[in-house]
Amino acid sequence: MWMSFLDFGKISMKKIIYNLKIFILWLLVLGTN
Repeated sequence: MWMSFLDFGKISMKKIIYNLKIFILWLLVLGTN
């Protein structure tokens, strides 16, 4: 159970970082326009 919890944490961290990258790129695109 602890291992599955750690794996879930890794997946959630990857999703958060992925969403942050998209959000930053979106802000850069809006800033240049």
